[in-house]
Amino acid sequence: MRIIINFDLEGVTGVVLETEQTGRSERFYEQSRVLSTGDINAVARGAVKAGVDEVYLIDSHAGWGQNLIFEKLEEEIRYLNGRSASRPVSVMSEVYQSCDAIFLVGLHPMRGTHRGVIEHTFLPPINVLRVNGVPMGEIGINAAIAGHFGVPIAFLSGCNKAVEESKAHFGDIETVEVKKGLGRTSAILLPPTISSKLLEESANRAVKRIKDFKPFEIKEPTTIEIEFQHTGMADAAEMTPFSKRVDGLTLKFEGPFLEAYKALQSMIRHASSQR
Repeated sequence: MRIIINFDLEGVTGVVLETEQTGRSERFYEQSRVLSTGDINAVARGAVKAGVDEVYLIDSHAGWGQNLIFEKLEEEIRYLNGRSASRPVSVMSEVYQSCDAIFLVGLHPMRGTHRGVIEHTFLPPINVLRVNGVPMGEIGINAAIAGHFGVPIAFLSGCNKAVEESKAHFGDIETVEVKKGLGRTSAILLPPTISSKLLEESANRAVKRIKDFKPFEIKEPTTIEIEFQHTGMADAAEMTPFSKRVDGLTLKFEGPFLEAYKALQSMIRHASSQR
C-alpha cells in the first residue's frame, strides 16, 4: 500500500507566526523545519505500522521545496522535492493514481476564516476563491485534485479551524488538531511530544479505515471565480487564456476541472507580478 502526504508548513505543530516562522530567511524558520519534520515522521510511522509500504511526500509550502530536514525523514518516505512549477500535472497524475489515499499534514484554513491560524488562500493571497459557487481554500483544492484522479482524503492535521473546514468538505475523516486559534497569529499550542503521539495514532486509524473514504470530486463543467486583492492583480491575471473579467477584482474560468485548475494556477502566477 502507498499513500501521499501532502504537506504545508503553516498548520504544523508550533507554527503560529506568519513571517518569522514560515519565511526561508526568517529567524525561526529552522525551528519550523524541525517541527514540520517531526509531524511528517509521526504520520509516516503511524501509517507504516498499519500496513503502508511506501509514503510519497509532497512539499507544497511556498512553491520552492526544501522545507523539511531530508536526512531526518523516516526511511519509508520518498520525498517529492523541488519547485512546484517543475512538477507538471501530467507527471503528478501518475503519482496520484499510484496511491491509495492522501494525508494532508500542516494545512491552514482559507482566507477570511475567523481565528484561523495564518489563514490565507494561495500566494499571492487572494480574497475569495469559489468553485462552482462554493468558497474554497487550499484544503478543498488539494482534495479536488486528488479526487479527480480517484484518490480520497483520509487524514488532515492543522489548527482547529482547518479541521472544521476539512470536516465540512469530507465528513468523517481522521483529523488531529495541533493548535487552537485565538487569532490569525496567536494560538494555544500542543507540545510536540503530545502532538506526535496524536498524529501517529490518527494516521494509523486512517490507514485501517481507508475503505471508508471517498474521493472529493468536483462537478464538471467547473466554474472557478477568483477575487483578487486589488485591480492590478486582476489586470495581470486576465492574461490567462479564456478567463473572463467579472468586475474590477474578479475573474472567472469555466471548463473541465483539470483545465480550471490550470487556469487558477496561471491566474495566480500572473497576479504575483503585481504584489
